[in-house]
Amino acid sequence: MTFFMRTALITAGLSTRLVLATPRNVPPKISGDVQVLGHTYDSGFGQPNTSNPNDPGFYSDGGAGGLVNGYHMLTLSDARDSPTNITILGDYKADPHWFFEGNGAGQGVVRSNPSDACQNENFGPAPNTMMVPLEEGSTTGLNVWSIYCGTVQYNTLIEWDATDLAGRVANNENIPNTRTVDRLFNVRDPAVSIIFDTFADQHQASQPLYGTDGFAIDDKYIYLVARNDADFKIARVEKDKRTDISQYKYYYPTAAQWNETIPAPEDSSPDVNFFIGTDPGNGVQFGSDLFFSPYFNTWLLSYSSAAYVGLYNLAYSSTGNVEGPYEDLSGFYAPQLDDACMQESPGHLPQQGYAPPVVYLMHSHPGYDASGKTLVVGWISCNAVTNFARITFQ
Repeated sequence: MTFFMRTALITAGLSTRLVLATPRNVPPKISGDVQVLGHTYDSGFGQPNTSNPNDPGFYSDGGAGGLVNGYHMLTLSDARDSPTNITILGDYKADPHWFFEGNGAGQGVVRSNPSDACQNENFGPAPNTMMVPLEEGSTTGLNVWSIYCGTVQYNTLIEWDATDLAGRVANNENIPNTRTVDRLFNVRDPAVSIIFDTFADQHQASQPLYGTDGFAIDDKYIYLVARNDADFKIARVEKDKRTDISQYKYYYPTAAQWNETIPAPEDSSPDVNFFIGTDPGNGVQFGSDLFFSPYFNTWLLSYSSAAYVGLYNLAYSSTGNVEGPYEDLSGFYAPQLDDACMQESPGHLPQQGYAPPVVYLMHSHPGYDASGKTLVVGWISCNAVTNFARITFQ
């Protein structure tokens, strides 16, 4: 087992399963004050509104991270212009930030093809899953995005070429990517293209959207998480069989078995959910990540709610293996609304469709600290900026 396998890859959502981990330093606790790092309020996010200097001209959605080939791959979508106007920041530490941006007319960094239910400007990929490297030292990043056609229809497996991002930005080139599985899991009949009227419609799924709510890799498997409110299901597939949906297995905790029978998405029983978190009582939740922490020597699962002021919740595997069981630490951290979103602030940022302004889509960014002693977390404030903070653990 190499040092790299136990440190660098683990921090990007990876884990080695050569030996069963023994958790340490658990349960996770915050040491001292959380360091608030600022937000993505800069010229890389569209043209500012000339009538309001505090308006960056960009409505942020998404916010998942991931470390691939040394690049911190923060992903955001512009919910103001079009869901297809996706911006990817290749290494958020760079100054200025490196980013790739679509034009808001069906030409985002992930594009439609003839098999999609919706195409061009109606094709809406949602970047809500951490990107992880395929192998040790790999320049290939993997993740799963949901595809919207009015509402979620299915999700897709994407592979990225994370090389020479600075050069690609300088040449105004897109980051190369391939949808290696166009339709991974279906919410709707893929032959039907319908715009549904209510938010609840999109959650009447035919399959759990495995991979949309958590994505991680170890030395052998890809792990894909699906959630229904506070209920979490998990699937896995051997990495070299990832393009064959028939090779995916689904975990049944009561039986402690992986098998080929896919559970119903609305099944909330512990028989099919490897973790059942704290439901805030306000319906659908957004933002979750699964990753291995070398500091705690176990798997962590973070999740958040859709509350107006959401919470960053954390759970950890008490056994050290990905299947759990998991201990829930709900309300682990309470992210604050960005000051620029406050109604009383001069020229406050606009709020898209909600009142009061929301704090939501909390994500974990473990790639910033290979030791796992600290953890960067991010969240969306009032749909306009992505905030960051650094947690130091005891």
